[in-house]
Amino acid sequence: MSSSQALLVGECLSLATGGLWGEAYVGFKLGVASNSAATIDQELTSKVSANGRSEVTFTIQQLHVIHCSLTGAVVDFISDEYFHIRTGWYRENAIAFARELSRSLRELMPLE
Repeated sequence: MSSSQALLVGECLSLATGGLWGEAYVGFKLGVASNSAATIDQELTSKVSANGRSEVTFTIQQLHVIHCSLTGAVVDFISDEYFHIRTGWYRENAIAFARELSRSLRELMPLE
């Protein structure tokens, strides 16, 4: 994961957990408590270097939280401009990142 991707995920996690809505809302948005989201953000921050990419290993549940934070942030903003101002990314790039995360996971999962 690149440092810019890690920053995007951190911002999207912050958007889902940093409001006045409480734990029930965080659970709705991410499927976990806000402290679990904070743990993911801390892991990203500590493992992804500012100068490049780093391998980070996540559980399926953590990947679910990351995917939920990305897709949730994309739909929560009224406009592309507000999304870009808040995250530094264009919405379509964040969508592509979430889509690629999902596609990569499908390739790794065994067929049932």
